Amino acid sequence: MSAAQAQQKICSEWNPVNKNEYRGIWVYIEYVNGVIKDGSLQLIGKARELAGKINTDMTAVILGYNLGDAVKEPIYYGADKVIYVDHPALAKYIPHIYANVIVQLANKYKPEIILFAATKRGRELAPYVANSLRTGITADCTELDVDPKTRDLDQVRPTYGGNILAHIRTPTRSRNWPVLGPTYSQHHRGIQVERARS
Repeated sequence: MSAAQAQQKICSEWNPVNKNEYRGIWVYIEYVNGVIKDGSLQLIGKARELAGKINTDMTAVILGYNLGDAVKEPIYYGADKVIYVDHPALAKYIPHIYANVIVQLANKYKPEIILFAATKRGRELAPYVANSLRTGITADCTELDVDPKTRDLDQVRPTYGGNILAHIRTPTRSRNWPVLGPTYSQHHRGIQVERARS
């Protein structure tokens, strides 16, 4: 049985995916009331570590209105580049609108991993995005690692009761959306910012 046949057998709603079409690690950056939330910036450190293991770019994604210089801040924490959408429709956080924008960006740029902070907003957006893109999600991750050979993300989270740690992988899907608490690392790099165009 081929990988595509095995994938179709697992969930007939999900179309087969060519994992080779997907590259890069994204971190969703929360921009609230003119300020970037620390938790999402701190995830850049972990994303930078994972990106180094599979030799890929680490991109920060910011949505909002009147973002100004906030789009440059993730670079100082280690992001290689920033994709942002600055639009009046994003002035107020409306979950399905924000999630739809992330889905459109993910379909266009095809990241293999997106990290969301375990905040109210991250817990709300990540499942919506994962379901819309027909891929897996793991909540409450305490650790992440990536296999350099297969590029599969190893998502570690406590099971019921917290006595055992589960290692979760999604080998037949291209994208992985873990929701996890932050790790912190700060780097300084040159600025590369891209405005997403519709």
